[in-house]
Amino acid sequence: MNLLRKKGVEMHLGRSIGFAGRLLTGLLAGGCAWVAIVDGPVDDLLGSAEMIFRLIAAGVAATMLVWLLIDLKRGRKDENYLSKPVPDNPDTDEGLDEEIDESIQAVLQKYGDPRSLDLFGKMLTDSRLLVRTYEHADILDQSLMVTTSIDYCLDRPLAHDTDTVSVPVPVIEAPKGRLLDSFEVFGDTGTMSTLPQREMRGLLAWTLVSYYKVAYGQAAGDLFDPASRPPQLKALLRTIYRRGRLSSSQAKAQYEQVIMGLTVGTGRIERRFAERLKYLCMFYSRHYVVGVDIHLDHQSTRLHLKYRQLAPIYGLVEDWRSTLRARLGLRPYVFKLPMPMLYRTESYHFFMRGAPGQYVQDHCIVDSTSNTRIGDSLKEASFAECYLRLRHKVGLPYARVYARGFQRVDDSRQIPMASLVTFAEVPPGALGGAARVLMVSTALVTLFAFLRPAVQDLPSDGAALLLAAPAAIATWVGHSIERVRQSSLSTYFGLLTAQVLSVSSALLYLAERRVPDWAQRYLTVHDQGIVGFWTLPDFDAAWLALSLVGVAFTLYLHVIRERCTRTYLNAVRRWNSLE
Repeated sequence: MNLLRKKGVEMHLGRSIGFAGRLLTGLLAGGCAWVAIVDGPVDDLLGSAEMIFRLIAAGVAATMLVWLLIDLKRGRKDENYLSKPVPDNPDTDEGLDEEIDESIQAVLQKYGDPRSLDLFGKMLTDSRLLVRTYEHADILDQSLMVTTSIDYCLDRPLAHDTDTVSVPVPVIEAPKGRLLDSFEVFGDTGTMSTLPQREMRGLLAWTLVSYYKVAYGQAAGDLFDPASRPPQLKALLRTIYRRGRLSSSQAKAQYEQVIMGLTVGTGRIERRFAERLKYLCMFYSRHYVVGVDIHLDHQSTRLHLKYRQLAPIYGLVEDWRSTLRARLGLRPYVFKLPMPMLYRTESYHFFMRGAPGQYVQDHCIVDSTSNTRIGDSLKEASFAECYLRLRHKVGLPYARVYARGFQRVDDSRQIPMASLVTFAEVPPGALGGAARVLMVSTALVTLFAFLRPAVQDLPSDGAALLLAAPAAIATWVGHSIERVRQSSLSTYFGLLTAQVLSVSSALLYLAERRVPDWAQRYLTVHDQGIVGFWTLPDFDAAWLALSLVGVAFTLYLHVIRERCTRTYLNAVRRWNSLE
């Protein structure tokens, strides 16, 4: 503890010194810049060397500024940061074998009824028992709350007439090393406690030993006795007990090397259990499982569980548009959610609702590794026996996916799929409000462009009017800044243009009031003709330039708004035409 405290004090002291150094460098850079730019008493002392001294001071200030920018860009490196998870494996195979034996014995003592352990193994490897999975994603500030409901259907009641049986039920599988943020499991009675990983690995080991016994014709007593356990079985057990990430190719090569020389039984049951054993070893050498205990009575044939967890928003800086939104503090509008349960369940459902005032602009299924869309041609070629349906461009405020039959897809044909949902604001929304704000600001600036030359003595509160008008009419956009954060980049830059236009016009107004003669001589345009038929009234060129900028952005926003409105109405019309 003293060592950790000493280390923390040293880190705090180092950060304080670093901050003081950066602050001192910034002050020195500011002082050098002041000397290089501002005239002062030191100029009289330098005489002819004044320019050389100014150049040296400017060079020193620029060097310090560049160093500060590079230092801030590089950031601070924390020596105590864990860049990747470190597996907590035993030092030797003997230590791992001892852990395996202890967990198996603990499972056998806790679950005396072998029916519970058999059912657990079926839930892991027989996808027909998991009949329905429903995933519901809610959008939070910078993350997603994903709630998943799973339904198991048993072929027959597990308990007898009066007794109850405690059954371990697998809830979720995750790659080894992945954190489950705010993970909670719910049952009929509320929140449920998850089983410790020691018991879950023991359950996996019991299932693996049982499948090995059937596939390769070994006696059950010999397999559960550590002294007489075959070396191939020991090696397979170690593969699922070792913590650490493996690729699918590494897991396959490891499994094939272990079972080399073993002969599977000739019967259909032996071959089926050999396939289950292969899946068990290859999948759970790369994943861990989280489970709970459920008590079943003599009438229970259905199990319903629900769990929820926080999930990050993937692809926040995937392209320039999303990167720009992140830089500006805007909320993401494209969400990519993996669908790992698609190949584990008979019926898969997905639901996601956008923020208030949004609709689903686009929704598709993609390959999560390459972002390639799963179109009709690829589906017919690779998943012809499966059913996949989603709401696509129908103007609804929620995304919906329904799939079934994917549990029959062979492992070699499985593609890691993800649901890619793109939301957009229901028009006109904040975009229409931004267009109106910019249009009124532009009209006000245009009025001043023709009014300023005609009226020499403008009222002194004109600048305040120019600044306050956009803020007053900005209430059309909405009283909450959340509407702007959830809208498009066009809305953001439209409001930014209105602000810049307002501030620039106010500054120009104050400048021309200070030097009215100069403005009248150099900025006022007299008797400007248009194609020889019409003569414009006198106008101020600077004000007209600001007006033209506002007109260009106003037209752009109106075009974007009309296009968004047309897209939304076409989607709604398509939905209305469905039967």
